[in-house]
Amino acid sequence: MPKCPACNTKTEKNWTYCPHCATRLDTSISFDSPQIISGYALDRTRYLWERQQGGKVIFQNFKIVQNLGKVAFKEVEPVRKQLGDFEHINLLNLRKFSFPHLNPNQIYELYAISKLIGYYMANAALGDIVGFSVLIEKLSKTGLFWKIFENEVYQKKHKIGWKNAGGGFIQSGGVDRTTKRVSHHIRECPSSIVHALRSVCFMEVGALCGEAEALFGGIWDGRETKCQAKGDEYNEIEIYLHEKEEKPEIDQLTKEELDNILNEIITNSIERTPIRSKELTDDFYIIADQVLNYYLLSLSPGHAVMSKYAGKICGERIAEKAELRGLDPALSYLEDLFLYLKAGILRSEKKTDRIILKMQESVYAAGVNNIHTNLCIFLAGIIEGTLNKATEQKWDVNEMKCLASGFSECEFWAKKL
Repeated sequence: MPKCPACNTKTEKNWTYCPHCATRLDTSISFDSPQIISGYALDRTRYLWERQQGGKVIFQNFKIVQNLGKVAFKEVEPVRKQLGDFEHINLLNLRKFSFPHLNPNQIYELYAISKLIGYYMANAALGDIVGFSVLIEKLSKTGLFWKIFENEVYQKKHKIGWKNAGGGFIQSGGVDRTTKRVSHHIRECPSSIVHALRSVCFMEVGALCGEAEALFGGIWDGRETKCQAKGDEYNEIEIYLHEKEEKPEIDQLTKEELDNILNEIITNSIERTPIRSKELTDDFYIIADQVLNYYLLSLSPGHAVMSKYAGKICGERIAEKAELRGLDPALSYLEDLFLYLKAGILRSEKKTDRIILKMQESVYAAGVNNIHTNLCIFLAGIIEGTLNKATEQKWDVNEMKCLASGFSECEFWAKKL
């Protein structure tokens, strides 16, 4: 009997969607196919449309995105007054690695989304740094991309921006004018804090390619030739300019490898030991997680279902690893964990037929205008999985109110089944 490639549920040959996680079953897993991964793929046409049109939605409605250039290069009043506009890198990595954990081929989709993130970040910086856009425009008009990447002012701004946003210590690794390749060296980037046999920084690769497309134009893709997750001294990422879209040179992680990575992130979150150097800290500006989360939820209904399912798996493992037993300890632990990860300020209220969990300063919805969308589905999954495992009962947790739907705070309803 066939099984769903994402959640392993038994399916029938004539089914189009998995009844459990909504992954499309009749899709050929191929980069050349218009539908790369699941029910809706961020293919090249979609990517270009999102970059040109969808970016308007992001820039107009996400205060965090609007503030990026200011955050990276100077002080700005935070959108989240109590938690600040940085999250723990463990939360970013939970969202990032739990999704392809369901289906490793989702890595290509996350890569495409990260290109959008890089494109937005570069445009935000160009708009906020006085004189920088003029410099880039002059260099771009030469038609020689290396004029940008070899420019000392650009390299200095790039280093400061990546470090201040929590992206790691980045520096130029050189430019090969013949092969049209640009090399970057990064230490302590969020993805590489885990341990793996293969390269894991597919989102950093995508972000650098998106930056290049914003600064110079054309089509850019990349590959990671060294990775600290594998034990290398630093991450080496090569990006290259080409004339037509090609399959990115990304290491395809297996489900077993992603399972180990997810367990390591959960262990780090529970043990709460410092991961990166004191100069950098373990925080990351929430723009990447906000944009990633928004696109994963907006691509298709199936993506939203899978997001909750991914969160549920994380919650179950958190409860098991933290040895949570009982409802009250689980609720108390979740409140403390959300504060540590800077996911939001959570508090619970017991009612006769349900538990209401209210949350302020959501990592996914803070500073977002009313776009009539609930954005905290992944967190609802974490809550549900934690309650399931800690109480050994089945719970259904849904976000009923969200900052991004015009409410003053987010609200989850937890009902025992």
